[in-house]
Amino acid sequence: MKKKQFSPYRNSDILLKIKRIMRFSAFLLLTTALNVSAIGFSQVEKVTVKLANASMKEFFRVLEGQTQYKFLYRDDILENVNVNMSLEDASLRDVLNLALEKNNFAYKILANNLIVVAPKERLMQISVTGTVTDATTGEPLPGVNIVIKGTGTGTISDLNGNFTLQVNDKDDILVFSFVGYKTLEVPLGGRTSLSIQMEPEVMKLDEIVVVGYGTQQKVNLTGAVSVVRSEDISQKPVTQLSSALQGMSSGVTIVQGTGQPGVDQGTIRVRGIGTVNNADPLVVIDGFEVDLTTFNNLNPHDIESISILKDAAASSIYGVRAANGVILITTKRGSAAKTRVSYSNYFGWQNPTQLPDYVSAQSYMKLVNLAQINSGGTAIFTDETIAAYSNSSRNRDLYPDVNWMKEIMQGNGFQQEHNIAITGGNEKGVYHFSTNYFEQNGLIRKTDFNRISMRLNTDIEVSKKLTLSANVSGSFSDRTEPQEGMWFQFQQASVANPTLPVKYSDGTWGICRGDGNPVRLQEEGGLYEYKNRQALANVKLIYKLNDALSFTGAASTNYMSLFNSNHDIQLEYTDFFTGSSTRKGTNDVQKEIYDILSTNFQALGDYKKDFDKHAIHLLAGISRQEYSSDWLRGYRRDGSTNILNSIDAGDASTQVARGNSTSYGLLSYFGRINYSFDNRYLFEFNLRRDGSSRFAEKNRWGTFPSFAAAWRISKEAFLSDVDFLNELKIRASWGALGNHDALSNNYPYMALFDLNQNYSLGQNLVPGARVTTAVNSDISWEKTVVTNFGMDATLLGQKLDFSFDYYIKNTEDIIFQLPIPPSVGLSAPQQNAGTVRNTGWEINAGYRTTVGENLKISARLNFSDVINEVVDWKDLKSIEETSDHVARISQEGSPLWAFYGYICDGIFQSAQEVTDHAFQSGTTAPGDLKYRNVNSTDNSINGDDRVVIGSSIPRYTYGLNLSANYKNLDFSIFFQGVGKVDVMTVQTNKAPISQDGNFKSFWLDSWTSENTDAAWPRLSRYSNNYLSSSFWIKSGAYLRVKNIQLGYTLPATWTSKVGISRSRIFIGGQNLFTICGLNKYSIDPENPQDTRYYPQVKLVNFGINVDF
Repeated sequence: MKKKQFSPYRNSDILLKIKRIMRFSAFLLLTTALNVSAIGFSQVEKVTVKLANASMKEFFRVLEGQTQYKFLYRDDILENVNVNMSLEDASLRDVLNLALEKNNFAYKILANNLIVVAPKERLMQISVTGTVTDATTGEPLPGVNIVIKGTGTGTISDLNGNFTLQVNDKDDILVFSFVGYKTLEVPLGGRTSLSIQMEPEVMKLDEIVVVGYGTQQKVNLTGAVSVVRSEDISQKPVTQLSSALQGMSSGVTIVQGTGQPGVDQGTIRVRGIGTVNNADPLVVIDGFEVDLTTFNNLNPHDIESISILKDAAASSIYGVRAANGVILITTKRGSAAKTRVSYSNYFGWQNPTQLPDYVSAQSYMKLVNLAQINSGGTAIFTDETIAAYSNSSRNRDLYPDVNWMKEIMQGNGFQQEHNIAITGGNEKGVYHFSTNYFEQNGLIRKTDFNRISMRLNTDIEVSKKLTLSANVSGSFSDRTEPQEGMWFQFQQASVANPTLPVKYSDGTWGICRGDGNPVRLQEEGGLYEYKNRQALANVKLIYKLNDALSFTGAASTNYMSLFNSNHDIQLEYTDFFTGSSTRKGTNDVQKEIYDILSTNFQALGDYKKDFDKHAIHLLAGISRQEYSSDWLRGYRRDGSTNILNSIDAGDASTQVARGNSTSYGLLSYFGRINYSFDNRYLFEFNLRRDGSSRFAEKNRWGTFPSFAAAWRISKEAFLSDVDFLNELKIRASWGALGNHDALSNNYPYMALFDLNQNYSLGQNLVPGARVTTAVNSDISWEKTVVTNFGMDATLLGQKLDFSFDYYIKNTEDIIFQLPIPPSVGLSAPQQNAGTVRNTGWEINAGYRTTVGENLKISARLNFSDVINEVVDWKDLKSIEETSDHVARISQEGSPLWAFYGYICDGIFQSAQEVTDHAFQSGTTAPGDLKYRNVNSTDNSINGDDRVVIGSSIPRYTYGLNLSANYKNLDFSIFFQGVGKVDVMTVQTNKAPISQDGNFKSFWLDSWTSENTDAAWPRLSRYSNNYLSSSFWIKSGAYLRVKNIQLGYTLPATWTSKVGISRSRIFIGGQNLFTICGLNKYSIDPENPQDTRYYPQVKLVNFGINVDF
């Protein structure tokens, strides 16, 4: 056998061939995707060619040897082409034309002296030009996507709406698409010049809606799904995505309990509350489940669409995770067109929506004296001291008058955001890249938040049948608080009385009360830091076997690292008058890290086929999820921790180290069948089977089915003549869902040992372990069964759309602790015991029209109601009561965790009235609240007289979005509110019963013998008036201007001079105005429960949107 020899020349040829193919491919991408035009010869080139039956490769080598040009070509298309030629001093153009034309090849000359050779049909393209305008206004439309149908080849219109596109066939079809306009398909029919008019898109039912593991046309939906537009989200100046969704969808209640930077996310409830445990909805981003932290950190500008699945028919495909609703988010992807760059920003300043209105020091002293006298004591402050405050030239060290709530507001409240997006691609691949920077400075110094996020979404056509999609995103956020945290700042400001100074005239800090001066802690205290680092990546491979059948393999990983650092510094205070000193706080450092990793692997099969009037769509899949977390905390105090924020700086003998880890897994099988007949009668069946490691083997698996049907009545012949009706559909569904996030720990069916138990052995304590909670091996899923009836319609030429839903949602086997005898010696285990029902209805309506030629107006309303009731609670009364006497109860026949207390029948006006009434307390006197004796079997007011007095579950929630566009001006205003909700105000409105605290100004109208018609009871040192009662229940109904914005788009004739296709400037605001009965108490309706927390904020901002 002859031995093959290594040839460096052969390998060089291979490398040269590969290099040429790569260069050739690069050229094709440029010429088809970016529309690069050829150029001519720079000068007249003369060559001599004498070849007989030579290969085309040899022909090009001869030309390259005599000219400055290099040739790009593919060997495989030229391998059977020969050249016979004998020419001297001939022009290069003539030589190329003679050799190539007879073989049906052509060439183009590029920059850098490159000549590409390819078949004529590939290079000899037809140039099509045109202009795109608005059909209503006639104005040019820049940035319109123009693509050859069936390919990825395309371009975009320029600043004046003009475009040029190279096509291969005079009969190609061009597809024109632009946000807010109807997509248009235009056959060329041999034309090379086009004038395109695009019509604004009206609301319609046939839009594509994202559903679980796929998409559907809205007309074919059988479940209850709400869609939120991306533009309604991205224009809101909010920190957290959940806040941007507030009021945007019927049946979805979002309460933002604080305005603190970085923690102002809203609590989301879909169709009421059905559990005493985790009631958060499931969030899915690009097909993969994520936690609410990931959801809130998502850049709103990256969102393409949001679908909210509300009934079981829409949600059951997610089984055990879907009992509280599902939020599906699809992020933006690239397009096969020229690269587009956009930039947007805004700058704004925050202020509190409400701050408590406290009395002055002089009024404070009078009210303290009144409370003392009413309680049988003597005045604390003398008349001389009170009178001294009337002198504006008084000694401020002796007679300070401080509003502590205003004093702690040391921050500037500045807020800004910057966003850059780059998108583009060609027929083989597209991409979308974005980066966002957000900064929010607090109203309190050192209370700041900033976040950087990035995302890259790519789609690659590996072959005609195989597509690869990959998404990578990350976010990095940092949040800070002053020493002792945010609650301490507002706690101190709420209870510190106005006669305590912040600082004395010589700069000495006032001691304030308790653990120190909150203003000083902002300036000289330690710092609390909270860092969040997150990376999310997923990949999908989609293999399309044929037009009907495709398979998808997908994988995702989500890693989040939370790092917290708390540094406390002990501060010394000197008494201004005596010179004595005292120390407040400790010197210590605590570091904490929490790592969370979740993975998800999916395999899907999808089959879709139409047979005459029949259409069937089948989906089957499997999913495997794993979740793990690790927590570690270290602590030391003293040493040098007063200077250094480091664990090693502390005294080793004070060290505390703690840590734990946990994990669980979920394996799921799921499927869906959609069938329609004649596009009129629609049926859907979903089934999911979940297995969770969090339950014992006998209860590990749960099955969750759903059934749905819909009838498109508008397709029937008897409605064909109803001109004003475009679409009308009725639908009904039933399904079961699950919830395994209700568990307090991952393995309640196993005996868990506490390893930090000490035992006494002789005279010593020795470490040990013991079981502290009883085990329940029978615990299983919480189950939710939903029945839904709905209707969808569009009317008046699709200008008006309307939907209505009515539902009954029963959550069964609710997990909570039933009491067990104390003699057991263990805490009660969690059990499946309760049932809660939510019954409600929802309305969505939208209208859009054009008035005249230039004015476009639109309105969208959503309105919903839900009634919550505990159906089964094992005849128990679960009562929880705070130290502020706020009592709540869960019992059969009442809303979940309803307010519980006494019915107040007014204020006692005389001693005789107190005597004649049931006994309340030994200190009850005229001016006190009168409680009803509900339990008439005795003659005393006690716990048995308490009843349900209200509910904090909102009813009649609504949102109204109004917008108008006139030429280059645009305006939008968004109203959001609640029609009925009860608020317990005792903890915010009560008066202090000692000198420790301040009075809100309305306490100047408290009851006295001279003021018997007062709005408030008498002041005293007793807490009788501050029990949980109906007196303190107020209406929390409100209407709020949630967002308002005015914008102006600069004329293209201005911006085109600097290479900008579109530029818009705007000014706006958030939470600017609120109508609410709580305003007179200085209470914000979204944060009504306590003044000791960061207030809600309102924002005024301005910014710009630019497209290049």
